[in-house]
Amino acid sequence: MTNEHNAIKQVEDSAVIINDWMNANKLNMKTTKTEFIMFGSKAQLGKCSTKEIDIAGDKIPNVSVIRYLGAYLDEGLKFSTLVKTKCRTAMLNYFRIRNIRKYLTQDATKILVLSLVISNLDYCNAILFGISVCLFSVIYALIVIQTYYA
Repeated sequence: MTNEHNAIKQVEDSAVIINDWMNANKLNMKTTKTEFIMFGSKAQLGKCSTKEIDIAGDKIPNVSVIRYLGAYLDEGLKFSTLVKTKCRTAMLNYFRIRNIRKYLTQDATKILVLSLVISNLDYCNAILFGISVCLFSVIYALIVIQTYYA
C-alpha cells in the first residue's frame, strides 16, 4: 500500500470511530453534507489517485473547494474563491446601501457600510496573513475595495 492509501485508510477508520461515537451519543453524522478535500501543490495533487473516500458506508467525492466556518479553502490554498466571494458580497451590499442612500443620514450610512461591507471584508482575513508574494494579485481586489470605502 502507498502512503496515500495508508493516509486515506486512516481517515476512513477515524471517520468510523467518530460516527460510532456520534451514534452512541444520539447524534447523527450527515454524510450528505460531508466534504473531502486534499491540499497540496498542483504537482502533488497530480500524483494523487483518490477520487472518493468511504465514510459510514457512503462514498464522499473529492472536491476542489470547501467552505469551512465561512471561509472558502481551495486545494492549492490560493484563496481565490474566498477573495472572489468576499468581493462579490461586499459589492452587493454596497449597491444595496446605494439604492437606499437617499433615505439615510450620513451616520446611518456609515454604520451600514461598516457593518455590512467592511465587516465582511475583515472576516477570516487572518488566514490571508503571510500569503506569498506570488498570490498578492489574488488579494489585491480586497485592498482596492477596502480603499474605496475608506
